[in-house]
Amino acid sequence: MEYPSVGFPLAFRGTSFSQHGLSLHELLTSVSIVGVLSTGAVASMQPLLERERLSSDINRLITHLQFTRSEAIRRSAPVTLCKSSDGETCTRASRWEQGWIVFVDFDDDQQVSEGEPVLRVQQPLSPGHGLTWSAALRRNDAISYQPTGQSQKNGTFVFCGRNGTAKTVIVNFVGRPYVSNRTGSGEKPRCPPPGAA
Repeated sequence: MEYPSVGFPLAFRGTSFSQHGLSLHELLTSVSIVGVLSTGAVASMQPLLERERLSSDINRLITHLQFTRSEAIRRSAPVTLCKSSDGETCTRASRWEQGWIVFVDFDDDQQVSEGEPVLRVQQPLSPGHGLTWSAALRRNDAISYQPTGQSQKNGTFVFCGRNGTAKTVIVNFVGRPYVSNRTGSGEKPRCPPPGAA
């Protein structure tokens, strides 16, 4: 009894194979087409990526505002969210997009004093994004919540994206933040807003 030899299946035995490839010209053409298509795909993705980055920054702020409010209620003490470039103190000269901190503000002076723990630190926002806070008749470098859950002031945070897109986070009279395409006074936000601090 004979056994077939190991190798190609019997149907291919004796069949000659020829290898086919691409010429240099065909290869360069294929690479060029792939490059053009990739460039177009990346360019069309940029607005989507920018919207996602802006949404991420907005969600961070809302999360910190809600945390500030809930901690003020839980601790029965004022809690403040202020802009901070060093992650330790409220720095009035800095810009909001450089970051902020949340701390227990026992003396309610919107400055980190001895014995006032910093609860959260936010690092700088995505590159190219701007953020301002405006509230009537008050300094625009902090927002404080009282043990009742109310904020000391209501106002509007304006986020500015790289492409000039503006979104707002409005803090209402009871201290709750919400996202909008308008400012608290109903106007369309501009980047950068006038009188930005």
